[in-house]
Amino acid sequence: MNTLNMFKLASTSLIAASLLSACGGGDNDPKIDNIPVVPEFTVAEVAGAMIKGAVSNANVSVTALNGSHLTIGAAHSTDQNGVFLVELTSDAGFGINTIVKLNVAATDSSAMQCDALRCGDTDFAQTTNATAIAGTVFSTLGHLKVPFGNKADGVEDMTLQVNALTTLATRLVELQISQGRNVSTPALMAIAQADMSALLLRVFGWQTGNTNVFTMPVVAADKLENFVKGETCENNDSGEQVCSTQFIDEATIKLSLLNASFAQFSSDENLKSVMDAAYSNLGSALEGKADPLMALRQRIFEAIKIHPLTSELGLTAESVVDLSLALFDEASSSGPLIEVTTASNLAGAVFSARNAISDAESASKAFDSNLDTKWLDHNDWLGAPSKESPSWIQVDFAQAQAVNRVFITSANDAPERDPENFTVLGSNDGGQTWITLATIIGASFEQRLSRQEFVFTNGQKYLSYRINITKNKNNDTLVQLTDIQLVGPVFTSLDHTNSVAGIASASNSIGDAENQDKAFDNNPTTKWLDHNDWQGPPTEEKPSWIQMDFTEAVAVDQLVLISANDAPARDPENFSILASSDDGATWQKLASWEGESFDARGERKAFSFTNQLAFTSYRLEVTKNKNNDGLLQIADIDLVGLEVPGQNHATVTGATYSARFSISDTEGAAQAFDSDINTKWLDHNDWKGAPTVQNPAWLQVALPQAHAVNTLSITSAGDAPERDPESFELLASNDGENWISLGAWAGESFSERSQQRIFGVANALPYTHYRLAISKNANNDGLVQIAEVGMVGPNYAFKDLTTNPSTAFSARFSIGDAESADKAFDGDTNTKWLDHNDWKGAPSTENPAWIQIDFSDPHAVSGLAITSANDAPERDPENFSLLGSNDGGESWTLVSTWVGESWDERLQRRSFDFNNGFEFLSYRLSISKNANNDGLLQIAEIELLGLDK
Repeated sequence: MNTLNMFKLASTSLIAASLLSACGGGDNDPKIDNIPVVPEFTVAEVAGAMIKGAVSNANVSVTALNGSHLTIGAAHSTDQNGVFLVELTSDAGFGINTIVKLNVAATDSSAMQCDALRCGDTDFAQTTNATAIAGTVFSTLGHLKVPFGNKADGVEDMTLQVNALTTLATRLVELQISQGRNVSTPALMAIAQADMSALLLRVFGWQTGNTNVFTMPVVAADKLENFVKGETCENNDSGEQVCSTQFIDEATIKLSLLNASFAQFSSDENLKSVMDAAYSNLGSALEGKADPLMALRQRIFEAIKIHPLTSELGLTAESVVDLSLALFDEASSSGPLIEVTTASNLAGAVFSARNAISDAESASKAFDSNLDTKWLDHNDWLGAPSKESPSWIQVDFAQAQAVNRVFITSANDAPERDPENFTVLGSNDGGQTWITLATIIGASFEQRLSRQEFVFTNGQKYLSYRINITKNKNNDTLVQLTDIQLVGPVFTSLDHTNSVAGIASASNSIGDAENQDKAFDNNPTTKWLDHNDWQGPPTEEKPSWIQMDFTEAVAVDQLVLISANDAPARDPENFSILASSDDGATWQKLASWEGESFDARGERKAFSFTNQLAFTSYRLEVTKNKNNDGLLQIADIDLVGLEVPGQNHATVTGATYSARFSISDTEGAAQAFDSDINTKWLDHNDWKGAPTVQNPAWLQVALPQAHAVNTLSITSAGDAPERDPESFELLASNDGENWISLGAWAGESFSERSQQRIFGVANALPYTHYRLAISKNANNDGLVQIAEVGMVGPNYAFKDLTTNPSTAFSARFSIGDAESADKAFDGDTNTKWLDHNDWKGAPSTENPAWIQIDFSDPHAVSGLAITSANDAPERDPENFSLLGSNDGGESWTLVSTWVGESWDERLQRRSFDFNNGFEFLSYRLSISKNANNDGLLQIAEIELLGLDK
């Protein structure tokens, strides 16, 4: 399960959010007493509103994130409409250019317009008393910059809105900062705000790609007129004028209802307790806890459901909050990786750059794997790199390669020359045209010769790769780096619209010159334009669609769209990708996106999703365009996916099925694997009650040969949602008796009948038996039912590489030969390795316990599994790293690291998935802390997982 590990960023500590400058001098400067100059003050004015309904007579305060002192004027309270205008004055001689945090605090004199059905004792649209809101503090963040010496003129220099959503998002940004996120520039802060907005809204149950709570103001939801944009009138068939109300955009309506939901509370609660509980549940949800997530969503859902304006605005609680939305996308993996910049691949490669200061520091030096050399671009002394004139370095391979990771090592000196903002580009036509694969902003190298990894989504092969550097650390004329390494997937992808024949179709096309074929012609100057026969914009009930029917089944896991040449109002905003293998008789929704946008004409955007299975037909379904325009247009569509698709291994010939119980043969185990959503498996538990952890309902498949499964799919049955699985576990075995847990889920739900949901697991090992064990259904009902179960995985599998012949094992210490290093690799959980550190104390960062394996040939390891020993949990590893070496252990490279891990049971096997494409001869597990800081450290089994050569 993904948790808040996404916040553990490899970036520098927080540095000043802006720079302040003032005059200073040396010993020979004139004395200040002799200079009749009065230092100037700088004044900025900040305006805005506090909307929770409107909060009046609340105190406004402002602090600068860079620590500079700002004095707020005497008038710093909200008026009766929640509006404020405050003056901020710098210290003498200083300007104002900083990220500010603005707080609005409700006091004993404050009041709020109730924008929920019931705000404590107050009804909708009435004014609350102060006790219901006192003590609540709302916040937001913004970048404030004015010219030095700026004076107050009654005109705001910055406008901010404060509401419940900005408050929670601000806390998330602050958490990111405390964990080292770099927000040292307005651009970096804006990215952090956008990221945390998207995360917050996903916590609420709304997945949207371009909705930012900091930049999109809400309206007070205490009266319908606040949502009215205007009126549209037209004549009907009888010539009579018919007018209809036009509301503001749907995204703002949803944000406003979400904001209003926090005002729904009982008479024994208050607004502060509601906001505190929301933040507590938010934090717990981000740690992966299901109950707090559901508690937070359910409260918001119920508040919107009973809100007096929800239905009048054409919405439902379900359309705003998806209770079953996964908090994090399942970790998408390109599968096993391989280094691209190997000696053999680089032997025929050509290196080039915009500039190099000399042959001794030329482009080739960035690819020589030598930390004592570097590439240095001096730009002919014409100035720092920029977007208009970037510094660049390029490699052209003799054969096309797929790259989805770039490793950059900073140079030996001059950190001001380090790359900070850059893009990674790919080309297959000698650099005539370039595809942007990744955009990196705010890269920072903490040390000299520091190596950083930059990951992006790409499985397609390109002959040429270029790194375009638009900014270095200090806007210096010189740009430098020591080393570049490229890594990519072993199993690559294709744009299937180029490689497989197909027929395009669409819901409508305005004419042959702009028909559906133009979306697949690889020409961004043409386009498909759907006019819907002039019947209005696309909707959920009547979407615009475009479809590709291939002559053979292909797997697609990435949708690429290029915006058309004009009219951004026609761009797709809400859309889904669907797949079919029965000529469109039935469609399976693979992924959906909401609130997407294109910033430029001809912009290419890639949308990745989880899918390994091959289908013959794919349909892009658009339910909303940018401006609810009657025209919908797209310049180009690519359908990208694996060359070799995965497979639903549960349906292979020779598979057999069994279950704990089946109510009848017509609703037996086999019906869950028959690819027919109209049938189902139904477990009645012999009428002995609901499933439990001790006695779960289970469904099992036995395969004729072992396969790796890394994706579980479950399709809900056609009726009785109370029978849906809620808490369940995927187990694997090679003998049908001894089971290993691959993944467990709790609190899951299905919002529709015949809905398919996907659950990913970190597994690449093959097993012959898989079991879905259900410990709870939706209503603790005695019946459990499922329409379809899929056990999907690739057509390759990892193995435990430690079982290869000619391997050697060693360790820092072993307490005796019976518990030595080799016992951790003998495949027997009844033995173990035990490190006693010669009785000199617990492992530490300075003196870690370690165990090592040396291969006869180098291998790329992409997974680690550790089985806890039979006793003494205080000896379990807690903090550990996997290291790799190719020089007999003289130097070590960090492959991956883990902190705070634990084992709940004895002899429990836990797997740790990571991405590594580099081959090493030696691997070392280095343990810097055990569970109880005990002097003894023990492990039953260690497995190093990867593709066998």
